Amino acid sequence: MSTNIPLFHLSPIISCSPALALFEALTTFVLGSYVNFVDVHKQPRKAFKVMGYCPQVLPPVSLFRYMFTHNAQFDALWPDVTAREHLLTYGRIKGYAGERLTSEVNSMLKKMSLENYSDKLAGDYSGGNKRKLSVAIALLADPKIVYLDEPSTGMDPASRRFMWSIIAESMQSRAVVLTTHSMEEADALCTRIGIMVNGRLECLGSSQHLKSKFGKGCIVQMRVPVEFEGAAVDFVLSRFAGAILKQSYRSILILSTR
Repeated sequence: MSTNIPLFHLSPIISCSPALALFEALTTFVLGSYVNFVDVHKQPRKAFKVMGYCPQVLPPVSLFRYMFTHNAQFDALWPDVTAREHLLTYGRIKGYAGERLTSEVNSMLKKMSLENYSDKLAGDYSGGNKRKLSVAIALLADPKIVYLDEPSTGMDPASRRFMWSIIAESMQSRAVVLTTHSMEEADALCTRIGIMVNGRLECLGSSQHLKSKFGKGCIVQMRVPVEFEGAAVDFVLSRFAGAILKQSYRSILILSTR
């Protein structure tokens, strides 16, 4: 098995969670794997310097593993350590020091809107702020290739949009591979989408191509006053048989039709 992932030649790919096992196999310990034209097997330290890696389920890790950048649904955060201390630690692992490290940490805290929580223990954070910190760690030190597994999982719609804007902005200077179960997230972030079923890559293409070839139904999103939410849902249900209310948050209704 062999793969070569050159910088800026990898469009973002969306897939289900089993993809992470494939990504890890292709980019870590498989003989003949290349990232940014660097042989991962022969020059792992050099390869890891340009990578941000985000496992879905955090496995038992060693110091060798922590050369990666981690972001996971079961986050790789220490509950008794602050956000600033997390970033300082990971920044040092990435080779930053002195004023350069301090500037990078302050910039990341500001970008992720964590300045007011920077000196509070991570164990006391909300789920959304934990996710922000995890992504901040993943993007720290400007990695050229980043792997994110469902980075906005568990966030409310407003925080999810904020996270998407951060990820989209980061894609301007690096290649990003991420996994998600949300087609909406795929539409918002990705130029190329892959769908995996039972560990097999079944299709690959742009969002519009996949929708035209395989899609059924549509997504209806409405903003209505709270007192009219019930009437709005009833209206859609009366016009589209089998429609399902997927989300209701701050006067925003999202329904799917078949």
